[in-house]
Amino acid sequence: MTVKEVSKDELDKLCKSVETAYIYFKDNCQRFRDFKNYTFRETLNEQQKGMLTSLNRPQLEFNLGAASISRKLGEFSMHEPEICVSPSEGVPVNAEVIETVEGNIRHKIHDANKNSFSYEIYKDMLGGGFSAGKVRTDFQSPMSFNQDIFWEKCFDATMVGFDPLARAPHKGDGQFSFEMYPVIAEELQIQFPRIELSLKADSTYIESY
Repeated sequence: MTVKEVSKDELDKLCKSVETAYIYFKDNCQRFRDFKNYTFRETLNEQQKGMLTSLNRPQLEFNLGAASISRKLGEFSMHEPEICVSPSEGVPVNAEVIETVEGNIRHKIHDANKNSFSYEIYKDMLGGGFSAGKVRTDFQSPMSFNQDIFWEKCFDATMVGFDPLARAPHKGDGQFSFEMYPVIAEELQIQFPRIELSLKADSTYIESY
């Protein structure tokens, strides 16, 4: 597989867009991490732990939020998302076509849920406040020449960014979107043989994010 090379000006523009989106969404990402840490890991921060230690009191934590979220996740797993497909206004479409499209979407959701797609999306939203998923195309199997549509949860909701000018909830009215994800250094070297791995990015250019 070959990777399309871009000019330095275009690369600088892409990097600037990523940086702008990260700075714009920085506070929300920090709250996402804080909320998930409070909900699923510990209810005391370092300052509170230090205060309890100075007062010679035990550091007792009672994680009540996780139990409530687990109950909601259990209730959600018993429901199926309602899908309704309709034609555009003034466009005549056969009823069988609408039924076929609606059934295909339900099938894609069913396949995605085999990997806990809906469950993990809902868990992020309850514990952190937002989540991110994606729709992509890929070959049906390593030996197939036929492509299929796949729904997946993004690796990390805080590593996804959108155009700050996008106003629609689905962000489809923005000029760009991106997802960053970790890769193994050896694989990165194969994909980009001219990259200098010694110059690893440490995100300091995004206000030490």
